[in-house]
Formats: sequence, C-alpha cells, structure tokens
Amino acid sequence: MAKKQSKKFDAVGWKFWAVAFVVLLTPSVYGMSQIVRENTKYFVIVFMAVLAAGAAAALVTWAVNSIIQLVISSNRKKQKKTHR
Repeated sequence: MAKKQSKKFDAVGWKFWAVAFVVLLTPSVYGMSQIVRENTKYFVIVFMAVLAAGAAAALVTWAVNSIIQLVISSNRKKQKKTHR
C-alpha cells in the first residue's frame, strides 16, 4: 500500500480567482452605482462592476501567488543550506 501523499501547495488557481471574484462582485456593484450618473442603465453598472471585480480578483490572486512562490523559494534555499 502506497504512502498517503500530501498535495504540494505551490500556487492558487482559477478556483481561488473565482471565489475572490464572487466576493468582490457585490462591493463592485455598489461602488459603481455610486460613481455613475443617475440615468445610467443598470446593465452598464453591472458590466463595469464585473470588469472591476475581475481585475481586482486577478490582482489579489497574483499577490497571493507571489507570496507563495517567495515562501517556497526561501524554503528551498534553506533546504539546500541544511543538506550541504
């Protein structure tokens, strides 16, 4: 029987982006409704909010991935030093 292998967590992916997108969508709709003119159609507000939430989710995902990669890189450097 093979050993139970743990998943290596080396990056967040589309699932994380999707969760961040859903979380940021409501505040984006509210924010966009506050900055547009009164006669702007609701469809335009939602479309702008979707774009803003997507961009914000991408930035959050990029930041989290960068932090994870820095941690992995520093751990690898520490392992190389200890194995010498």
